[in-house]
Amino acid sequence: MNQLIDKNDPKANTKSCFIVNNQFFLKSFSKLKEKAQKEDVILGKVFSVKDKVVVVVISYNVTKNCNMSEFAIIPIQNISKNFISDLKNGSLFNEGDIITAKIFEITKSDIILRTNESNLGVVLTQCNFCLKILLNHNNFICENCNFLNQKKLSKYYSL
Repeated sequence: MNQLIDKNDPKANTKSCFIVNNQFFLKSFSKLKEKAQKEDVILGKVFSVKDKVVVVVISYNVTKNCNMSEFAIIPIQNISKNFISDLKNGSLFNEGDIITAKIFEITKSDIILRTNESNLGVVLTQCNFCLKILLNHNNFICENCNFLNQKKLSKYYSL
């Protein structure tokens, strides 16, 4: 599991550390190869959305049927087969979205995911405006406030 560390810790200036919302996390890759491999399907929660990357907390490896607790990233080029210029507007992913993704690559410092297949993407989300759970995935107009939501949905989106 990734560990929160003090910003003055010497490890905070290494590649094995990353920063989210001014908090320093030490990446953990202990026994990761036993729990994850390239092309495994995972279930996770969007932790943060930046201009060109989505940070995800992996909670479950669907392929291996085991729990995980690892941070991972989805670079913008791995999100969709269509061109995406940036993620600022929150139209594809928002913090708190539950997603399915595939492990694209495991490096010494990162787990890199992809969602560029129809069965991968958001499986549970809230309205971007009123934060109610979205039930109708056909048109994604919120039944509560009528806000039009756009997401990178999995074909399995449901409750």
